[in-house]
Amino acid sequence: RQRLYSRASAQKVARGIADELRLNLDLRADVSSLPVADRQLTAICRAVVHEARVIIMDEPTTALTHTEVERLFGLVETLRARGVGLVFVSHKLDEVLRIAQRVTILRSGRQVVTGPASGFTRQAIGEAMTGRAIREERIVSELPSDTPVVLHVERLTRPGAFEDVNFSVRKGEILGVTGLLGSGRTEIAEALFGVRPATSGTVTLDGEAVKLQSI
Repeated sequence: RQRLYSRASAQKVARGIADELRLNLDLRADVSSLPVADRQLTAICRAVVHEARVIIMDEPTTALTHTEVERLFGLVETLRARGVGLVFVSHKLDEVLRIAQRVTILRSGRQVVTGPASGFTRQAIGEAMTGRAIREERIVSELPSDTPVVLHVERLTRPGAFEDVNFSVRKGEILGVTGLLGSGRTEIAEALFGVRPATSGTVTLDGEAVKLQSI
């Protein structure tokens, strides 16, 4: 049986779902043009349109800001109130303990334990995941002011990936680079390893300028 697509009818259905879930989405935009958070919400709306009884969310907060995560969790509560079952896959323990009712822990591809979320703590989950006791403590090592710089990056740029990146790393120091998906963090690491060299800027190693053209 042939079915004809009606844009007006589709938008009416989409608007009804978006309003019911209290979402502010541009229903006329191409999904490819939407931010990552709105793409995820659109996918959830699509599942609701098809009357999904169970929705699996695999690391849904990885590329979201704090505000976007809060919006997603609000939607999770709305879906649960509708009777939709949710499988939330995550390695962020605070999120798991916040929204889950039951927790299942895997280690090396095997199920280790399953039980009510109220029976778990961050430490208990960490021990089940790793098979050993995890001590949560923060150790700060202060470096002497005269510690030499081993790596100095100045105005490193690759158009479309990152621009005007500057930092220094001293001997014995650990520098963490983080950001949202697509922010350029991976591309910076690739440039420093010569995988995809930067087009401009300087990299100095132990006081000598180096040219990174290949691995």
